[in-house]
Amino acid sequence: MVKIWPQDSVARLYSLKNLSFIYCSSVVALHLNDTHPSLSIAEIMRILVDEEHLGWSKAWNIVNKIFSFTTHTVVAEGLEKIPVDLLGSLLPRHLQEYM
Repeated sequence: MVKIWPQDSVARLYSLKNLSFIYCSSVVALHLNDTHPSLSIAEIMRILVDEEHLGWSKAWNIVNKIFSFTTHTVVAEGLEKIPVDLLGSLLPRHLQEYM
């Protein structure tokens, strides 16, 4: 199985002194610099809720602390949009987290 980068970040976090996710915002910072990697937010939420069994609020608090975002796109045409039906067919759990 190939790990996508949020999964790799989680694996690396656990390899460092067995740190708990509760404290990860002090050692993990994930910066997004465009719209397409923003799905990694949903992937980290899925990992925290489904695999780490954290409550949604606690997971969302962690996600808010570890992610930052910058974009240099100033026109709407430059921002990527994924149709909801396509996202639901490819990543149903990710979509479910926010609906």
